[in-house]
Amino acid sequence: MERGPELASTDQARIHRWWGYNPRYNVAIAAGPAGLHVIDLEAAHMTPPADDLTEALVRLAAHLPRHAPPTWTIATPGGWHPYYRAPHEPPLRCTVARIGEGIDSRGNGKYVVARTPQTAHDATPHTSSGALGPTSVATERY
Repeated sequence: MERGPELASTDQARIHRWWGYNPRYNVAIAAGPAGLHVIDLEAAHMTPPADDLTEALVRLAAHLPRHAPPTWTIATPGGWHPYYRAPHEPPLRCTVARIGEGIDSRGNGKYVVARTPQTAHDATPHTSSGALGPTSVATERY
């Protein structure tokens, strides 16, 4: 959904209307307006593929000026999404393989699919890891 972040809404009547069309719709979070920056660790796109979250985080750390702090993380069908609070300045945009192989990010202008029950088109459910809320992301650009 290309215009997803523009169409994002917290209006309950609108959301109920959308789910009235199809109760199996997923929930997405517009990262920028939510004040979030989400790292997208895609295990299969890493060489060799990452076997687990710990290995993927080690690979992420190799591309950062300092270790990323622990944060709330979602296991996705293809990897993991660590959630971080975005700084107010500079605005963090999205990246594709800019941080590292198999490491993308979702910021201003994009969205992430929220943790949801299993859907018909997604045979692997999203699951959460840890009870932490999002921690702050470093303000250095990558």
